[in-house]
Amino acid sequence: MSFAACRGLTLFVGNTVGEGLLDFSDGTIQSTAYPGTATEFTIPTLTVTETSNLGGTTNITGNVYQIIGDTKNTQYGYQALTNSSNGTLNTAIGYEAMAANSAGNYNTSVGDYSLATNSSGNYNTSIGHFSSIYNTTGSQNTSMGANSLQNCTTGSNNTCIGYDTGSAITTESNNTCIGYQSGVASGCSNSTSIGTGSTCTSSNQIMLGTSSQTVEIPGNLTTNGVFSISPSTTLDIGATNTTVSVPGSLTVGSANNGLTNNIYGTNNMIYGSNTNTFQASSNNFIATNNFTGPTIFNSGFKCGTQSTAYILYFGTATVVIGGTSETTTENTYSVCTLDSSFPTTVVGAVVSSGSQNFICDFMGPSSNPSTNQINVVFKNLTGSSQGLPNSIFYMAWGY
Repeated sequence: MSFAACRGLTLFVGNTVGEGLLDFSDGTIQSTAYPGTATEFTIPTLTVTETSNLGGTTNITGNVYQIIGDTKNTQYGYQALTNSSNGTLNTAIGYEAMAANSAGNYNTSVGDYSLATNSSGNYNTSIGHFSSIYNTTGSQNTSMGANSLQNCTTGSNNTCIGYDTGSAITTESNNTCIGYQSGVASGCSNSTSIGTGSTCTSSNQIMLGTSSQTVEIPGNLTTNGVFSISPSTTLDIGATNTTVSVPGSLTVGSANNGLTNNIYGTNNMIYGSNTNTFQASSNNFIATNNFTGPTIFNSGFKCGTQSTAYILYFGTATVVIGGTSETTTENTYSVCTLDSSFPTTVVGAVVSSGSQNFICDFMGPSSNPSTNQINVVFKNLTGSSQGLPNSIFYMAWGY
């Protein structure tokens, strides 16, 4: 019986309400029997091939399948994927999730308004309220957390995890933000921020935490590029005998300043970046046994009211009696030959054996300064037979 023939009539099919075949003009619903009462019936499974409007209350205990062309999309929620015409293999769950999608493929959105304005972006994953809400053509983005990556429109390959992450990203790409309100500044790409409130300030940057936090590296730190420490920043090498290996450049502060109150710990040393000026200030050399720097600070430095600048030297010196067996804890003196030209008048020096078995102290220049030699005293800390080191590190200054 056609729908037109039944219009305006009350229809009973079979002995039970809903029993038999119901024939509609836009499709069919078939079942042997739909148990119910005179005013309602329950449908175990409903398949709708086009658009159907069901008035009143409809209770469905089984599954509902909506087939729109052959797009293989899955949607659940009011107006989820309502505009999708050519997009395929998308999953949208939530109020207006992917509502504007027209040609985007392989996207997953979970949460109200997630990927709501996406039109043709592909391979995006958005989970959380307002996550990637304004994305239009950006692809390969991952946003997890309420408001995550919400302002991104055309940027691609971004990953934002946490509440309100990546809020400044709009057209930028290849950024990673992990942690509550972590992000990158506008215009930044290829950057990574990790930690609550961490924000990258330039492209190609990795930001760990904020200025109020401390980044600790319990082991060794090795870099293959430039290791730069901004002005008014502390580099705290707290552990004894910790290694910081920098095969490239090490920059501390600005080009005209040395280092003040920045290095702590034992057996560590660092210096200012300007090789022609040594900035005399407190606590520059708290540690010993790691001397690295230019051979000569040509312009020198002055202390107090002196009129003539000191010239500063870094380097190694050969111990004349190096390797000689030392068995007592008494002082042993040796002449040490420097690896660079020495000033006529030596004012002072700092020396280090680089060995845990010996300590050494500068005792003054040799009797003939032109020979580039200084006098050094060694003391064996072990009390057992130990060979004197063959070389020492030094930092010396004079006229």
